[in-house]
Amino acid sequence: MNVSSIAALLSALIPGIAAIVPMLLGQSRIRRNLRHDIELLKELPENSDARASIMQHVEWQAARLRAREETGSREVGLGVFAIILAVAFGYSSIFLFGQGVWWSWLLGVACAFVALVATYGVLDSFTIKERVKKKEKK
Repeated sequence: MNVSSIAALLSALIPGIAAIVPMLLGQSRIRRNLRHDIELLKELPENSDARASIMQHVEWQAARLRAREETGSREVGLGVFAIILAVAFGYSSIFLFGQGVWWSWLLGVACAFVALVATYGVLDSFTIKERVKKKEKK
């Protein structure tokens, strides 16, 4: 494999990986922190200030997790659009960098920037977030 085929493969793989990672992680960080705090809560003495403080924090984390699961969602449509943009502009930038003209470097940098922004859009779209619901029409 030459360098251009590896770069073309990476321009297709990176947005796909960016979509898979938030879907796999989901709420695992919040759950892991909650589990750790509950273990810590079991070790603290009863009726202590530290136990009450940790208990309040555990209740806050549980409420936050419940709210995200009830009102949170992923923007799949926007994420698919961002994947298409990232792949198209990533491959276009690789193609333009391979051309021997001076203006192709300028367009290649612009395409690479759009591909980078679209890859961030992929990460943002597939992350579970509390989304603002649209107002219902009367």
